[in-house]
Amino acid sequence: MTSPNVVPLSERQGVQRPPTRTSNTLVIEVPRVYPIWPRRVFVQWILRNVPQGAPDYLFNIYKSESPSGPWTTLATGLDNVYHYVDESWGATVDNTQGTLFNMHVSLNYKIEALVPAPLPPVTNPITPPDPPILMATAIEHLDPWLDHRRAGISRKLIRDSLIALKRIGTETAILKKKTWGVRCPLCVSTSNKSTRTTCPTCFGTTITGGYMNPVYGYATLSSNATNVSTRLEGQVDVRQRQVIMANVPHMDVDDIVIFLRSGKRFIVKSVLPTTIQDTDVHQELVVSELTPGSIEYEINVDPWREPCWWITP
Repeated sequence: MTSPNVVPLSERQGVQRPPTRTSNTLVIEVPRVYPIWPRRVFVQWILRNVPQGAPDYLFNIYKSESPSGPWTTLATGLDNVYHYVDESWGATVDNTQGTLFNMHVSLNYKIEALVPAPLPPVTNPITPPDPPILMATAIEHLDPWLDHRRAGISRKLIRDSLIALKRIGTETAILKKKTWGVRCPLCVSTSNKSTRTTCPTCFGTTITGGYMNPVYGYATLSSNATNVSTRLEGQVDVRQRQVIMANVPHMDVDDIVIFLRSGKRFIVKSVLPTTIQDTDVHQELVVSELTPGSIEYEINVDPWREPCWWITP
């Protein structure tokens, strides 16, 4: 008899299934409120219980020193994003603004998920559209359950890890696989599965666009390693390598890591965080290199021509 505390595995070895849906209510999960000390905070969220056929969601971001408010608006109407970088912590000359150097600063972030309201009928074009409809809200605290001393140690460990990766790593782009959005009109079947792994619209993910906008940072890549696995069709050589990257964004299986200097692209097979003194300082990924003809190579990534943000202290 299986223990109720054991998380079931999917058909692919070592890959856990998503949490069992216990409700049809949309939920915002916040896996990362990460201080990129001393001037930035990285906030990441995930949507759970997303209904089939749901539209692209819009997001509003707020911050406050109290979980009950009042709230300061940071951004509204964000589309096609899963994270926000709060860069409002720059030091001021007269020290009138709190910074992440101050361990006494209590910081909370609120994320709202909204859907656009239905457009007015064409017969009455003068009527302005209604405001977006609020669907879910989440509030998360920076450095939860840590006293001032432990919070300072945690932020120092995170900063040291980012500096080390910038010095010994190379430039990378992170593509997070979409888990919500408009279904692909070209390849999604009645069972909500993709019928074309080379679909140019969703790249085999069943959701239009396939992947979120890239996030750029630094990572290291191990030397080649070949694992021989036995399957029903016989022995198959699987070329897998290890990637060490920053602890943001939170990575999942089937996300993509691109090394910009070589142009090689890798798909994530497993994720393991590295913890020092109960602080997650970086992530260790087991990745498999995509063949040059893969449809994922059609995703445009060009940080030198498009405005972007780098994960760096």
